[in-house]
Amino acid sequence: MENGSPSRPADHPLSARHHVAVMLLAMNSGALDAIGFLALGGVFASVMTGNVVLLGVSAGTRNGLLAAHAVVAISGYVIGVTAGVRVVGDRSPTRAAGWSTRVNVVLVIELGLVVAFAIGWEFARGKPTTPSQLALIGMAATAMGLQSAAVRVSTGAGVSTTYLTGTLTDVVATLASGRALRLEWTGVAVLAAALLGAVLAGTAVVEWSAAAPIVPLGALIGGLAIGRTLITVARGGSPSSGATRTESD
Repeated sequence: MENGSPSRPADHPLSARHHVAVMLLAMNSGALDAIGFLALGGVFASVMTGNVVLLGVSAGTRNGLLAAHAVVAISGYVIGVTAGVRVVGDRSPTRAAGWSTRVNVVLVIELGLVVAFAIGWEFARGKPTTPSQLALIGMAATAMGLQSAAVRVSTGAGVSTTYLTGTLTDVVATLASGRALRLEWTGVAVLAAALLGAVLAGTAVVEWSAAAPIVPLGALIGGLAIGRTLITVARGGSPSSGATRTESD
């Protein structure tokens, strides 16, 4: 959902289960972004380029409330990425992609934040006022920062679940060059998952606001459950066909 998603390195293939986990995490991102835009001050949980633009708009229009929401979202994301990198480390050319224990730890911390988000949303009865909006978008953005850091390492920085403009660019470039779209099926799947998350969460906010956090929470739990099996497979020493090799911790 912002620029900078590189193409996936050919030497870091992801297993089918890893792909599904990444898609569920993208669905989580889309859902939290939809909730943020519709109910948390018109800002995004993961689209930091958009939030930077909104911060500029707030300065130009002297809209202090929009500025506060954008600053909280950007700050939360930065904190999340920083904390995530501290735990899981950073990508490197010599590091194999994979769902390590540390990746799982970061995503479990994210789950705690999304659970807290859901609880806060329920306390606000699905209609948060300004103070609760700021708290909720801060938690959501921090969760997205954590997820970005984890997925960046887990996929060898080849797939993103938050900054998807580059993913869309790769898909369109593939079509424009006449190459087979199957070369970018992961990107198409991630974009579709984010869209689905936004559709479901957006519908929930409008039709049944109390249920809105169920969408990101369910998607994240599903991604974590699948990710946990990837760690088990890697440690077992006999991965199934196409399974991702996971680094030891």
